[in-house]
Amino acid sequence: MAMELGVQRNRHFLRLAPRKRKRGDTANSRLSTTLVAFYYYDKSLALNLRIPIDEASLPAPESASSPDPESTCFTASRLNGTTFQIVEDDKWTERPIIYVKVYPSTIVLLDTGCGGAARDPRVELKSLRIFLETFPVADNGNSPLNLGAERSYLVICTHCHYDHIGGIAQFTRTSGCTIWASANDKNFLSPIHLPKSSLCDFVGMETPEYTVTNWCNDGERVVDNFGLDLGLTIYQTPGHTPDEVAIWDKEERYLFVGDSMYKYEPIIFPLGADIIEYSDSIGKLKELVGRFNSDKGLRVNMGCSHITSRIDASDFLSEVDSFLYRVVTKQVEPTDSIISRGELQDVYTREDGEISFRGARRYFEEFRASKSAMSAIQDRQSLTIEQEA
Repeated sequence: MAMELGVQRNRHFLRLAPRKRKRGDTANSRLSTTLVAFYYYDKSLALNLRIPIDEASLPAPESASSPDPESTCFTASRLNGTTFQIVEDDKWTERPIIYVKVYPSTIVLLDTGCGGAARDPRVELKSLRIFLETFPVADNGNSPLNLGAERSYLVICTHCHYDHIGGIAQFTRTSGCTIWASANDKNFLSPIHLPKSSLCDFVGMETPEYTVTNWCNDGERVVDNFGLDLGLTIYQTPGHTPDEVAIWDKEERYLFVGDSMYKYEPIIFPLGADIIEYSDSIGKLKELVGRFNSDKGLRVNMGCSHITSRIDASDFLSEVDSFLYRVVTKQVEPTDSIISRGELQDVYTREDGEISFRGARRYFEEFRASKSAMSAIQDRQSLTIEQEA
């Protein structure tokens, strides 16, 4: 049954409260396209926003005996002068990081998270879009990041896994929204393959429906609907998935790498992964960051899509590359071996626990059997030793 909700400022957060249906209102038979009226209240401001939402954003019932849940499953904080990071507290404990870059007329989203599948089912505000347009962010002067949807959306998909495309449908319904994704392997993202490519089938998520409007070639510059160059460059970095990309923000000197790497959790090579391509992408990123750092500006920082949002890009790339070299040259043994989705997988963890890999054993064996792959990673290690000498 369709219902109307009002957003009220209460106890320092926004709460969703039922509102009486007015005469003449009609219920939409499809909950996923229900139009809901939202109100953002401040001391001198009241905006009536009509926002299409999906089922995930509707509030779950709360028992009378339970304590008040948090108002939202999203937490936002400032990353740098033009960028915010939003962490989603989801039921799969992926906790993806969604990066939001704010321009005068455009909001650039690097991924859209899990679609509001909150870890706490009592959480009321589960729509990323509504969060962006209504929820006050302390690091933004207690204003929403896109108050009243005054800016159009541009979504860049770092890759197609469920915890990064889960909320994308909320934005495709907005005027002027563009969706950018890698052109490296369009078939991997086709509607017939996406349920498995995205891993939605494996976790029980309904696969989001969306159309890529901009297929990105390697080194492509990002422009908005007005043709304005946004100062972002997209690089194809396949390995974790065929469609993985990295985004270089020249102004802020930040490199966003999706799921290619992060700390303290295994870097995973799932269905469609290729560790040989991954190694090549690491080499490519090392060259790019070396070039970016050579211009005598501030050293490049890296933002990953899980856990690690700020780390020296050059240092971390070297650490990941070095540990991968130790793995493929059998200097370290698997710390665990498991059967997952019908396939034997090995886990390799560095001694300090900060970097680890997990993937099908055959992926690692294919790497070791490739003379060109082994030669390339050996050459990079030799070059690193020379540079450090």
